[in-house]
Amino acid sequence: MIAVYNMPVGGGGSTGNDGNWANEWLTGHIPGGWQAITDDAATTGRIFLHYEKLLVALYLSRTFSWTNDFTISGVNKAALAIETAPVDEFPQSSAAARLAAFRSAVLASAPDISGVTNAAPRFIYTNRHGDVLELTFGLAGKINGVTVDYQSWPMLEDPWMVQAQNGHLHLFGRDRTVIANYHDWTQTTNTRPSTLSRPPVAFTNWSFDVDLAARVSDAETPETNFAFSVSGAASDVSVTLPCSTAQISKVEPSHKPKNS
Repeated sequence: MIAVYNMPVGGGGSTGNDGNWANEWLTGHIPGGWQAITDDAATTGRIFLHYEKLLVALYLSRTFSWTNDFTISGVNKAALAIETAPVDEFPQSSAAARLAAFRSAVLASAPDISGVTNAAPRFIYTNRHGDVLELTFGLAGKINGVTVDYQSWPMLEDPWMVQAQNGHLHLFGRDRTVIANYHDWTQTTNTRPSTLSRPPVAFTNWSFDVDLAARVSDAETPETNFAFSVSGAASDVSVTLPCSTAQISKVEPSHKPKNS
């Protein structure tokens, strides 16, 4: 990930925000809990961290000091890069050795900050895989010379939520989905179906049907929209699932597959 900053020179611009360096502040937080760290912030603007499952390289185009947080005043134009890697990408036996190998890989390509002081700051960063990320303030970014089509990206997308551009916000929980409709400002909740207590079904013939829809309850979803799957059937039982009715049959002994 890369970013460029282009903040107006002193003098404020919003109520109660006047004085020296009124807008030119750059702040950040660096989470604790790392297993190894290489702190070059005061000399090169870089910090390398080894967390439990993630390696992180932070680069800022100016040097800084920090504890858990950092605040830099007088920042008019700057560039930032964050590069990460899964721990298992580096097979070294200790956290310090893995971090050192990651650091060497990241430092193989120097960031290009020659355009950071331009009227529209420009920053070019090459990651350890050789991919070139370029960003000019006010323009769409480029990856390996190709402009990124942000209009085709969703507004939000992660394991817990997704929202298309100009679309509804979908939130996913353990037992429910919440949809926030920003067109009419309504919200709907769909809770996962619950199972109903039903007596077990015993084999009385070679084949029989089980109505699965009768074994679940869902007040928000019509039965026609249910989707079922069956797993864990015994080796001598065949299960087909054309719809909400499971067709269960025993495999006749003469047709059982032979071990090979």
